[in-house]
Amino acid sequence: MLHKQVDGFIVTPSSGMKEEMLKLKKAKKPVVLLDRYFTDVDIPSVLVDNKNGIHSGVQLLVDKGYKRIAFIVTALEQMQMQDRLDAFKTSAKTHKLLFPELILELPFAAEEDAYEEGIKEFLSRNQDVDAIFLQRIILPYRALKYCRI
Repeated sequence: MLHKQVDGFIVTPSSGMKEEMLKLKKAKKPVVLLDRYFTDVDIPSVLVDNKNGIHSGVQLLVDKGYKRIAFIVTALEQMQMQDRLDAFKTSAKTHKLLFPELILELPFAAEEDAYEEGIKEFLSRNQDVDAIFLQRIILPYRALKYCRI
């Protein structure tokens, strides 16, 4: 695409795309990163306010009486996921609800089914969970499959 008539790029990069983004920058192509960034690369980005979003979510759950809040996250090498996990830990600690055993860090997997066993085992170990934060779009379906509603 670099040699075609492309005026610029809006990219939601995965972890392994830093070198490609540097190539675009070196080629003087306009690049904007969406929802993700690299801490050591000077490329403009448009980001979600992960910190306040997580704090608001935890506050909402606390206001509704939830006390055993789990957090399931993948791809921690991506800054936005690490930011969300850090915000959850801070917020849960503020409300005295931080239970390390209720945090599940799953490795990134391209296959949708790859998360099922990890989530199933986590939820069977933590049956007293009354709320769950899920940090990847495929996770809610996989987690709900094992919840009793």
